[in-house]
Amino acid sequence: MRDRTSKMLIAFLGKLASSSIDYTNAFLLSAGSTRQLVRNLKMTEKQYYSSMQSLQRNGYIKRVNSNQFLITPKGLKKARRLAAEQVNFDKNRWDGNWRIIIFDVPDSKKRERNLFRAAIKRIGFIGIQKSVFISPFADFKKIALIRDELGIAKYVTFLEAKISAVDDDRKLREKFELN
Repeated sequence: MRDRTSKMLIAFLGKLASSSIDYTNAFLLSAGSTRQLVRNLKMTEKQYYSSMQSLQRNGYIKRVNSNQFLITPKGLKKARRLAAEQVNFDKNRWDGNWRIIIFDVPDSKKRERNLFRAAIKRIGFIGIQKSVFISPFADFKKIALIRDELGIAKYVTFLEAKISAVDDDRKLREKFELN
């Protein structure tokens, strides 16, 4: 999916999250609200139409009528995952705890395992072993969305820990520029 389309999905999700009405499966967007998003994203008309067609083709939105679009459950799920991957952490506010992800996903789910590994690397985790990743900053709730969407929850464990005085975390601190 192209970057602008991803941004549109995330923007739609943000609009949904800020809504005072609880929509569980879908969200109706007017053409006016999508046009406002387009202006905010600095898209041309051609990019807008191309993005909307791409979203429709992939089943992320449905056109209800000429002025309204419906975000499908598939689109909402995708938008939540994309939003989770866009997480930025404040490096100045480290609480001293390390967030650790351990996973042992079977070969029958190799594709899902590789997608999960790539996603947590994009978020900022670094590998300390083949299936053990660590970060000083993480929101496990958002990472759990990715894990759950991939259907590998029973193979993934989240841990939060302090490194004891016996272990030296200087190398990790240097990698994350925490000194």
